[in-house]
Amino acid sequence: MSTDKNLFDDYLKKNLVRDLLFRALVWLIISGIAAYFAIHTLNIQPLDYLDQMGKSLGRLVNSVGSVSILLCLPALMFKDLEASVKTPRYKARMGGCFAGAIRRLAGDLSLWTLGAIITLTSSFLLVATIVKLNASDCVPLLVFTATAGVMIVGVGAINFLVRRSAATPLATSVNNPYAISAVYGIITVLLVFIVLKQL
Repeated sequence: MSTDKNLFDDYLKKNLVRDLLFRALVWLIISGIAAYFAIHTLNIQPLDYLDQMGKSLGRLVNSVGSVSILLCLPALMFKDLEASVKTPRYKARMGGCFAGAIRRLAGDLSLWTLGAIITLTSSFLLVATIVKLNASDCVPLLVFTATAGVMIVGVGAINFLVRRSAATPLATSVNNPYAISAVYGIITVLLVFIVLKQL
């Protein structure tokens, strides 16, 4: 059974940035409603709500987010190899079931990670507008906001590269399957090393 097709959905899918911005708006609205309901209706203290978010969603972002970013590397490698490999048999494998499943999973997980980071960030900023802040709280707030902004842009860019139909700029500039594989291998080893150091 095919999915629903309409003009608005087609309008979003024509531009992945537009699609991501629409999704971000939806996530912002939902997280705002959830925070308002928890704080004003369930009478949960703002800082307690933020603490619970950090312990639940924050830990998931740390673990699932790391896996999703690591999974994006082979997904991008398969896309670039599909564009650069000349042999039809190997080209078919790069777009086949296994590689396609990795690419789809990487796209979905990185999309979830992006939504979770936006939810955490918006909840944090919402609580910051409710509670009374001291002058000493301004610097940590700015650092968190800047870090979250970098993460949102970074994960959004990776998701964009994974989900779009074209290969990455690496494939067009290098166009050598062995060099492409080596670059992704080195990046993967470095990223795994960084992730393991943080655990």
